[in-house]
Amino acid sequence: ISFVSTATLGEWDERRFRQNLILAGSGEDELDEMITIGSCTVTIRKPIERCVMVTRPQPGIERDLGVLKTIIRARDNQLGVGAVVTSAGRIAVGDEVAAARP
Repeated sequence: ISFVSTATLGEWDERRFRQNLILAGSGEDELDEMITIGSCTVTIRKPIERCVMVTRPQPGIERDLGVLKTIIRARDNQLGVGAVVTSAGRIAVGDEVAAARP
């Protein structure tokens, strides 16, 4: 699964990045290796490198070549993090993100 925060997205439309979860505030770059969200536990694997797809037009979103240029310049071409589910569970809007307990 993939995460990005509203702080990282800034003014960009979240649909451009096709994330599974959007975290309120900031902090996906500083998440612990293993976290819980709702009753689900996930292991953060790596930052997500972005490609030209984030610049493409979509219904209601214009083409924007500046998106990828900004990500490359400001974030070393990485935006969001990828993770794998290590313990299945339910995630709901408003669930807290916390470090998993061993």
